[in-house]
Order: sequence, then C-alpha cells, then structure tokens
Amino acid sequence: MQPIQAVLFDMDGTVFDSERVYRDGFLLAAKEMGLPPSVIDHHPALCGLPRDESRRYMKSVFGTDFPYDDWRERMWQYAAEVFLESGPPKKDGVPEILIELRDMGIRTAIATATRLPVATQYLQKSGLAPYFDTVVTGDRVRNGKPAPDIFLLAAEELGIPPASCAVAEDSRNGILAAHRAGCYPILVPDLYPPAAEILPLLWHRAESLWQIPAFVRQHNQPSEQS
Repeated sequence: MQPIQAVLFDMDGTVFDSERVYRDGFLLAAKEMGLPPSVIDHHPALCGLPRDESRRYMKSVFGTDFPYDDWRERMWQYAAEVFLESGPPKKDGVPEILIELRDMGIRTAIATATRLPVATQYLQKSGLAPYFDTVVTGDRVRNGKPAPDIFLLAAEELGIPPASCAVAEDSRNGILAAHRAGCYPILVPDLYPPAAEILPLLWHRAESLWQIPAFVRQHNQPSEQS
C-alpha cells in the first residue's frame, strides 16, 4: 500500500456544515413554489452531484416539467443570505486538522461539485483558502461525482498519484468517485446514514474530522520506519 501524501476534501457537508442550510433552502423553495413535499426525500441523492446530473435526476423522478433551475436558484438565494457575512459554518476540527496535516508534510485540496466562483467565495469568507494547496470544482471537469474526474484532477494538480491520496467525503456519490479514482476513501457522515453499497469501499469511517490525521499517521508509520 502506498504512503499517503495528500488528503482531498469534499467541501459541502465535509469541510462546511452547509448541507443543512441547502436542505432548508430546498424545503423553503418547494413550499413557495407549490412543489410536492416529497422533493426533499431526494436530497440525499443530490449530495455531491453536479448541477446537470441533479437536474436530470429530479426530472427523471418528477417529470420533464419539474422546475429544477428555479427551485435550485431559490435555494442558492436562501443559502447566500445565511452565509452572507462569514461563509458557511465550519465543521468541528477545521482548520485545526488542516494545520496538523500540513505539519505532517501532507498536502491538501478541495474537490467539490460546487462551481468555482461559489467555492472561492466560501473559502475566502471563512478564512480557509490559505489552508488548501489547490481547489478543484465541478465546472472544471467533464464528469462530476460519482465519476472519478474531480479527484484525479486534484491529484494531478498536487503532483501526487491518486493511489497516494486519501479522500474525505460525506456522500455516497463522493465515496464512489474516490474509490473509482483509486484513492483511500474516508467517510465522515453528515446528514444521512451511509448507503450500504459504499461500506465495502471505505478505507475508514470517521466519527469526525479529528480522526483523519491519526488515520494518515498510522498508515504512513510503517513506511516511515522502514
């Protein structure tokens, strides 16, 4: 097994406690637009998906007339109001674990389905931008999660083989993407319990972000002693 040289982080639901806000925004939009309350039941399937894939999914479930773009835009308006001052709330352990990983010589990246302007704004407002060596967003790759493209590009930009990268993710789509990229998938559950199908793919299941540096240190210790 290759030593880990980098950790690639999903953003929403992993670094930021933002999926709750998006879910609330979707609920508000559904109510305002007179959409069936059952739309929110599909929020877990949307986590980590790029916009085009999310649109296709919702229209496949609710029909081609489903007003996906208006629904999503209202959610973003709601989230922007909540995040206006300092960006999304940070998950417990951020930025402390990023500093610890840096002190260990481990590089870090954001790999998110969110578009570059939004991701950049959130990272800057929250003060986290300096803690990441690169930021790869959904609008920079051809295929979004669960395809591996976003993690492959992040590894490429860091100059590190995917087999030497761990990935911290909260969603099914993200874990599938990490596995397909040949990385070490770490699940850090957020709003929803993990899908049974991804459990065999996990390198580790963390209770919180605080455990990630220890996972990396323990994995790398044999190679450090050799």
